[in-house]
Amino acid sequence: MKALLTFFLFMALPLYSQNKIADELIEMELRRSKVIAAHDSVTLDQMYADDFTGVTAIGFVVTKKDLMNLFRRDNPDVVFTNDRHTATVICSEAATLSGRLTARDKNGKVISQSLYIHVLVKRNGRWQILKGQGTAIPAENIKPN
Repeated sequence: MKALLTFFLFMALPLYSQNKIADELIEMELRRSKVIAAHDSVTLDQMYADDFTGVTAIGFVVTKKDLMNLFRRDNPDVVFTNDRHTATVICSEAATLSGRLTARDKNGKVISQSLYIHVLVKRNGRWQILKGQGTAIPAENIKPN
């Protein structure tokens, strides 16, 4: 019985570790949204790998420099939120995180939505976004919640 209990505890540790990493990555994504809204370029620079590349929801290829320039733009009439986060831990130093990004006007009306996926790597003890891909949701398929 003791051997069986030890076996189950041994098997549960990797799952616990994966869940902890997944939770950490979702928290990072929520923090990233706040950092973007606050125009905190120092923190954003740390969150993205220097060799980041991605594709926006409308098909533009972007580098880290391009993305940082995009984040500096400010349109107070548009509010972005994200939800439906799913983090998948590939190993202790690589993971993916996906979610839905929603843009609303100042009255709360949904303007656009897209789905995204980030590939994250752990470098020097810190998770960073290495790759990103966005996909626009057609207007007829947009769901406010």
